[in-house]
Amino acid sequence: MTSMTVPRMIVGGLLLILAGLMFFGLISHVHVAPWARLLLTLLIAFIGTQVLFGRRIPGFRWRTKREVG
Repeated sequence: MTSMTVPRMIVGGLLLILAGLMFFGLISHVHVAPWARLLLTLLIAFIGTQVLFGRRIPGFRWRTKREVG
């Protein structure tokens, strides 16, 4: 494994755990609509799988140091 894959796997795994906790209602506000909780859960799970498998997240791209600075 390269040095970049381990943090990516950790962050992706944490996002999937967060999505699971939200899906089962362990992390949510009392008055949240069920459709809003489901929408947030699906969004977090999608981003978590993209990060875990090293795919690009739509709308984001890596910038070179020349573009940033």
